[in-house]
Amino acid sequence: MTVTIEVQAQAGKLQELDQTLQALLPTMRDEKGCRSCRVSRDVENGEVFVFFSDWESKGSFEGYIHSDNGRALLGAIKLLGKSPGFRMSSDARWKEIGAVTFKATKTGVEETLPSSVEKDIDSKDIFPGVAGEQKKNTKGYTPS
Repeated sequence: MTVTIEVQAQAGKLQELDQTLQALLPTMRDEKGCRSCRVSRDVENGEVFVFFSDWESKGSFEGYIHSDNGRALLGAIKLLGKSPGFRMSSDARWKEIGAVTFKATKTGVEETLPSSVEKDIDSKDIFPGVAGEQKKNTKGYTPS
């Protein structure tokens, strides 16, 4: 399973976000079930970073994202980035990261947050203002 995270640096935080993402790569590579990971910058918009990771299973990724290192990644995205986008690639039509559910649609990917989020990931911090409702991804991702 491949997880892609795209995030734009907040104004004045480009170098700090870049250094933080680079520093988190070795910790992710050491996680059980991580096959590979890398971070790249968008060639058209140098303020956008794309973080790719390949996992043995959904459970392996969820184990990472609920770990201290995974929470550090989510914290860096929240603190230093804006407009994050997430995509999980597999054959399934429904994807889930913790409490955030992704549904592939004809026009892209929709994230749905339940009104009661009880897991370690505070998803409403990643997608502000969408707890208990649906929000379409404005990145225009298409399903794999």
